[in-house]
Amino acid sequence: MRVLVITGSTRPVRVGDQLTEQVVRIAKEAGLDDVDVADLRDVALPLLDEPQMAATRVYLNEHTRAWSARVNSADAVVLISPQYNFGYPAGLKNAIDYLFAEWRGKPGLLVSYGARGGIQSYDQLAQVLRFVGLVLDPLGVQLVLPRDAYSEHGTLIDPAVVVEPYADELRAAFVRLADAVGADATPDSPVAVPAGAIEAGDRVVTAFNAHDPVAFADAFAGDGWFTDVLRHRAATNAEIEELHRFAFAGPLAQASLEVTGRRSRLLSSTAAVLELDWTSTGHAGADGDVAQRRGVLALVVSKNVPSGRWEVVSGINNDYTHAYSADPLGRAPERPV
Repeated sequence: MRVLVITGSTRPVRVGDQLTEQVVRIAKEAGLDDVDVADLRDVALPLLDEPQMAATRVYLNEHTRAWSARVNSADAVVLISPQYNFGYPAGLKNAIDYLFAEWRGKPGLLVSYGARGGIQSYDQLAQVLRFVGLVLDPLGVQLVLPRDAYSEHGTLIDPAVVVEPYADELRAAFVRLADAVGADATPDSPVAVPAGAIEAGDRVVTAFNAHDPVAFADAFAGDGWFTDVLRHRAATNAEIEELHRFAFAGPLAQASLEVTGRRSRLLSSTAAVLELDWTSTGHAGADGDVAQRRGVLALVVSKNVPSGRWEVVSGINNDYTHAYSADPLGRAPERPV
């Protein structure tokens, strides 16, 4: 298995080459021995100068033919990209645009870096790479570079120390990359939602059943939103805690929630949506009766890149205990409990 590792930064003073060295070291530790490092500063492609579109594969220039052969010979591609002004570097986009078919169907891994992991660069570049047909790893890796990691010359004092917190994440990504080579995957294949995103929803349910308002609020980001079944809306972590301190001491004091169904979808490398079908017992109604209820909890979860923790950023709980109507799609409806 041959892996092409592309260093996306071409600046005279940069950290991309230092990070590439560490990423390659970890790749080899993960068993990827045949690694070709393409430093775009050395590849030195001019601003796209082919008269024909890349999709035609009619290349008139020798530098294009050489770049095409290099990419074409790889079984998988790793791109290492900085973030400049909320985006990816022009030189990297230029190198991608020279080719088209050469990218298609290859497993790919995107590693971004920046003060907050280069998330904007990652998400924008991921769209480009998926369009040209790279079968991109759904998670990727985002390297956070602390300000005090830089020397007075603008390079990293110790790149190994900077990358070490992400070593396990990188190893796991390289294992996925190796598994993807030869697999029947396409750029449009569905991708699994990370376990951390699923666990963020589980923390909400666990805290609910423990009647713990602090733990419930802690599952949310500091500026997370939540709307309960009575349409009470909390717009901060503190408000979510206050809302549930009242609820767990009152109408939900005997309530217990059971998840009966789950649906999830990855929206980007750092965002996912979860839907949890639930039934509950012990919920005190306005008339004092304790009833069994059912509903769906919809959550948007996001990965906090500096910490790596998935958190709920928005949630809405819906109670449809008394909802019963014909399904507009013609499916047999489930009668309410």
